[in-house]
Amino acid sequence: MLVIGLIREGKIPADNRVALTPAQCKWLVRHFADVQIIVQSSPHRCFSDEEYVQAGITVSEDLTTCNLLVGIKEMPVNALVADKRYLFFSHTRKMQPYNRDLFHALIENRNTLIDYECMEHTDGQRIIGFGFFAGIVGAHNGIMAYGNRTGAYQLGRVAEVKDYRNESLAEPDGS
Repeated sequence: MLVIGLIREGKIPADNRVALTPAQCKWLVRHFADVQIIVQSSPHRCFSDEEYVQAGITVSEDLTTCNLLVGIKEMPVNALVADKRYLFFSHTRKMQPYNRDLFHALIENRNTLIDYECMEHTDGQRIIGFGFFAGIVGAHNGIMAYGNRTGAYQLGRVAEVKDYRNESLAEPDGS
């Protein structure tokens, strides 16, 4: 049986993205009898623990029974569980020095790392990437930081924005 653990993101500032939504988890366990999913509790995730529970998914701090631990961003070194298989963006492919300790810890803990960044089609194109949306978020964060730093305006975090139209600038007819 494949037991997938959906890990709590540990980077600071907290990332609220998830690798699997409650609906995707429900679909997987419904269509594959040999798959179980356990979600690690998280106060920061864009889906609440309760939404996973309502989808019939177990929420637990203990992921030791999982044989694949899945997340978005790199794990804090102290959160690694020895002898486990991990799937996340490790930010080590380009030999980023700030994650050298993570890479060493993965080796020392006898972990297997499946890095989203290294998953490619036969033509070399990445299978998983946040290119377009990462660009939008990066641009938004840059503009938000400028506004915050200069005091010229205030923008909310992307996760708080429901659409890109600024209601204060819209015409009375909504256009």
